[in-house]
Amino acid sequence: TYPHGGIQRYGSILCYGGVLYAPADADVSLSITASTGFILEGYTASAGTISGNVLTMPAQDVTINATLTDVWNITAGNDGSSAEKAYVITTTAGLDLLAKYVNGTDGYTANDFSDTYFKLGDDISYTHITDWNDAASMEDNYTAIGGRINDSNRYFRGTFDGQGHTVSGIRIYKGGATGADSYQGLFGMTRGATIRNVILADARITGKQYVGGIAGYIAQNAGNGGIVENCRVGSDVAIHAVADYAYNHGGVVGQCNNGGTIRGCVSAATLTVADGLTTINTYGGIVGNLNGNMSDCLAIGASVPAVNSIGAIAGYVNSGSTQNTYYHGCTVGNAANQSDAYTVSAGTGVTLTHAGSPDQTYPHGGIQRYGSILCYGGVLYAPADADVSLSITASTGFILEGYTASAGTISGNVLTMPAQDVTINATLTDVWNITAGNDGSSAEKAYVITTTAGLDLLAKYVN
Repeated sequence: TYPHGGIQRYGSILCYGGVLYAPADADVSLSITASTGFILEGYTASAGTISGNVLTMPAQDVTINATLTDVWNITAGNDGSSAEKAYVITTTAGLDLLAKYVNGTDGYTANDFSDTYFKLGDDISYTHITDWNDAASMEDNYTAIGGRINDSNRYFRGTFDGQGHTVSGIRIYKGGATGADSYQGLFGMTRGATIRNVILADARITGKQYVGGIAGYIAQNAGNGGIVENCRVGSDVAIHAVADYAYNHGGVVGQCNNGGTIRGCVSAATLTVADGLTTINTYGGIVGNLNGNMSDCLAIGASVPAVNSIGAIAGYVNSGSTQNTYYHGCTVGNAANQSDAYTVSAGTGVTLTHAGSPDQTYPHGGIQRYGSILCYGGVLYAPADADVSLSITASTGFILEGYTASAGTISGNVLTMPAQDVTINATLTDVWNITAGNDGSSAEKAYVITTTAGLDLLAKYVN
């Protein structure tokens, strides 16, 4: 190699300026790499004979033409330089390619994608054979993005926005005791990254240490990033351990370290361990080990096994804080149906929200926060003794005459929350003949108005 952009020599072949120079009949061993975001499907030579990656040189110049698949939407002008020009991933091939780049595997040079933006453009579903709750499953169809690879830490450091899309079907089985068996999840190891708006469903993830649905390990980098926000892990997701010394497992994140942040996330995950394991600890419905900050999160129906250092929210809070974060209907150890917040839900014929505007809204159907009260999926979550200001609306064509609470004390529109779930039941008057099956969808099913109240209600809606 001659420095400063000079010639490189490979046997009798010279390379200069990105072009190979070879005499006729020479065998030229080619290394062909697709541009970022493309998968190389194959290639041909414009002249000469090519076998595998070896070109037998003709007595003329040759161009190598490649067949490429754009799996990051590069041809639409996306280059990952900003949120507006984020690489767009819509297939399993695109997500797998990101793992190969970050992990530096399959011939790719490791790339942490610092300051680079990715987003999902569609739901992504992996083909699988076993069910998510199959305790005997050893299926392994997915490689986490980042992790401990060949004794090196491979971090993802970019921004990944799921845009409310769902990743489903992933199966990870890492049953050994090495570093490569740790750091498992959709993302294995991140530092300074932001992961947001991702839904994980129908997944089974088995690993040793630092295992979570969305990310095994997250951390800040120089005070920046280290964020998982507005992500949801469904009730059909299992986080599993088959080896002793399996620490720091969480429904959303295995370990949140070095001032990282988890906010606006929901977990209904099931955490499990194989029979006979004795040295297992730090398991949480949302996060295993918290050394950072968590806010506006819910564990709903999550299940955590009876191991050392467990919690419906966090297995262990090392440092940092939790704010406005609750659990409801969770199994913790051997105790079922554990809650530190209770629900307020609407009875038949009414829509229920919290009065006023939310202090924080997480997009794509995520959590809304009103003070210390969280709203998710049309249900309010509040701790006992909290005052919940209700906004109750009758269904179309009904007039709300009044309402009652199944428990607690209600004064005006303010419910003082009891230590149990509450249903708001309404007294309604049908002024458009809805109960007779009319829904306004056709002349035959027209809403029927027979009173001044019905006509007045139409004016209220229109005006």
